[in-house]
Amino acid sequence: MGDYKYHFRTIFTARLVQLTSLSVGGTLGLSDCDAPLATDGQGRFILRGTSLAGALVAALRKLGYEVPAYISGSKKGDRQSRWLVHNLHLRYPSDTRPELRQMVAIDPKTRGAKEGALFDVETLPRYTDWKLFIEADVRDDDEGREAERLLAAVLRRWNNQYGQVGAHAARGMGFFKLKEPRCFRVHVSSGSCPWPDTAVEDPWVWFRDSNRKDASIAETHLKVIEEPKTPCDKPAHTVEVTADIVAGRSESGYGIDGLSIGSHEATRYEAGLDASFLAPAGMRDTEWLKNETDMYPAVTREAKAGAGFTPFIPGSSLRGALRHAVERMAAPGCDPDTLSRLFGFVDEVSKTARDGALVVLDAYLEGGNTAGNSVRRFALVHHHAEDEFSAGVYGSSKFDRVLLIEGRFPIRLIIETSPGEGEGTLISYLSCLMPALRAAANGHLDLGGAAFRGSGWARWEKIKVKKGPFGKSLETMEDLTQVEQWLKEAGDGAKQP
Repeated sequence: MGDYKYHFRTIFTARLVQLTSLSVGGTLGLSDCDAPLATDGQGRFILRGTSLAGALVAALRKLGYEVPAYISGSKKGDRQSRWLVHNLHLRYPSDTRPELRQMVAIDPKTRGAKEGALFDVETLPRYTDWKLFIEADVRDDDEGREAERLLAAVLRRWNNQYGQVGAHAARGMGFFKLKEPRCFRVHVSSGSCPWPDTAVEDPWVWFRDSNRKDASIAETHLKVIEEPKTPCDKPAHTVEVTADIVAGRSESGYGIDGLSIGSHEATRYEAGLDASFLAPAGMRDTEWLKNETDMYPAVTREAKAGAGFTPFIPGSSLRGALRHAVERMAAPGCDPDTLSRLFGFVDEVSKTARDGALVVLDAYLEGGNTAGNSVRRFALVHHHAEDEFSAGVYGSSKFDRVLLIEGRFPIRLIIETSPGEGEGTLISYLSCLMPALRAAANGHLDLGGAAFRGSGWARWEKIKVKKGPFGKSLETMEDLTQVEQWLKEAGDGAKQP
């Protein structure tokens, strides 16, 4: 009996790599930013374990599982979870630099900013790499073994597809993918710590790299761990729309479809120091670009050494353009309630914002950083308001902007129903969105600034739609005609008794 060792813990480690910018709020402190990032006592950026634990539970519900009390805690709050989620720290803290993202709520009537709705958010850019470390408190009993299986089910989903954590999910922020997952089952003869007490500062590194692990620690794999025994009968349903937004010569042969997406002043100033990829021909002076241009493209610094800056379209900009188009086109069956549940709304009583089912990820210029080789061109365009009497510039109303006149942005839209909602809800959401997607395919969806000065009417190409239960393989429809046919057949089937 003294030699008996029982399954004490399962340790899950992985690299959590951001697919989009991330915002996890901290305290205001001395920051001038409206929503600064979370830091620990040593000033290091962290992704709090509580944030990731919430993302784990939300993903478990979307997969269709009931969340047991031994994971989420009892309603009385007197039970510890069998999932022990540690704070995440950066793999390369010295190479990671935060950025400011400017956000605004748009008034659909004026197409301008709502009063008091302009704010900024401190973010970490895409490809930021975090060290994920989670313990499943198995204790060799039925609850513990099921806690291990449920946790593995979520992590497999994040490894194969994507996950989301942090704030502003509807604006496409906080999306990530797990890479290089490694799992370790720890068997001990007593309830002692599964790794040495000799001040292991970084258990993530110790488990993955140390050669001091003994026979009580056996490495396994996510694929080996069984599927949960908990019933999975009410998964969420999802639709993913992918496409390319293409700026360049108009298909009609008349003019150029350009884009103007403005940046935060702080990012614009820093990006001006790297003017080689943004400066139009004949305007290579860094100080001029940095200080004199009135409208500068939105750029982000990738979390890669020497990657430079990449022009991008914020998910919030795309989402706003789609909402305004859907409201104007008013597809049959797209009532105000469905529209609010799709795009989100502000509760007039509580004054709190409710996220909608539609998520739009940030779109990055293909090959757009300073090391990229894809074709991209920018041009300096001058604008002015004309004095109708003198036929000259009206007062001081002359300004310029840097436009993207050639380039390609791969984009991704995701619609997720709530757990338990059937495919019918998904059909109503997609039916609302279809007229806007069809307009975008024809280059009739305005995006960004200067929409009434000849910019922002870039066409969407290679539109594909995937659908299916959350966490499962999705069925692909290759074009919008297939989607419309499926929606028609689904609607006809719903009408039959």
